[in-house]
Amino acid sequence: VVVHAALMRDADGAPDVVAAFVQDLTALRRAESALARREAKFEAFALRAGEWVLVMDASGTLLHVSSAVSRLLGHDPAAITGRNGWDFVHPDELADWRRGFDSVVASSGSSQTVEFRVIDAAGRWHWAEQAFTNCLDDPDIGGVVCNGRDVSARVVAEQALRESEVRYRSIAET
Repeated sequence: VVVHAALMRDADGAPDVVAAFVQDLTALRRAESALARREAKFEAFALRAGEWVLVMDASGTLLHVSSAVSRLLGHDPAAITGRNGWDFVHPDELADWRRGFDSVVASSGSSQTVEFRVIDAAGRWHWAEQAFTNCLDDPDIGGVVCNGRDVSARVVAEQALRESEVRYRSIAET
């Protein structure tokens, strides 16, 4: 409980009576505890997810960086929050990334997926696939949600397959 008390004085200013109000906080404490459990569960899911989640404002500034970014790319989420998302995009894919992002920002509720290389904390490049979703008008989010995942293994396998096809054609032609 919380108790609020006030000393009331008479017309001469002498202490007269104490007014007290008692408020039961049991329901509030239960709600706070349930919220803390939900937040911990969400954080545990986000940490173990195979995808990272970012929220950027309309100019590309990172407003939220999920903890999965640390596990998947080695970046400290707190250290990169406030930076621009394109700071981590390979220069060769930056124009496509920006076109996809700008297109989504221009249309409320729209989504688009872009494939690009992203740099990890050690300076290595990884192929990533990232879906942008415009949630700028959603008061609970207020940004562009970016769900991304490392697709390096798939891209490397596709490149190896293409190279094998070229070699096969070359052998078959001779």
